[in-house]
Amino acid sequence: MQNDLSHLPTTAQKLIDVIGVPLALRLVEACGGHTINMYNSDSSLEKMAVIVGREAAEKLFKFYGKCAIHRAALTSRAQTGAQ
Repeated sequence: MQNDLSHLPTTAQKLIDVIGVPLALRLVEACGGHTINMYNSDSSLEKMAVIVGREAAEKLFKFYGKCAIHRAALTSRAQTGAQ
């Protein structure tokens, strides 16, 4: 059964499209309420990999490039309808 995520901000939907609901939730639990600035550096990639794993971190960096994942994307588990 697929969750209806249309009520989430577009930024949150993009985050879920890139790394999936479980890893997006893991990122929210670790960084919720904060803007995440991503820099094109090994150090920045490694920090993200600790949270979501290397493959997902690389996907995030490829998709977002040198920019921020804004607070609106970092929503709570209840708001995604996931369990």
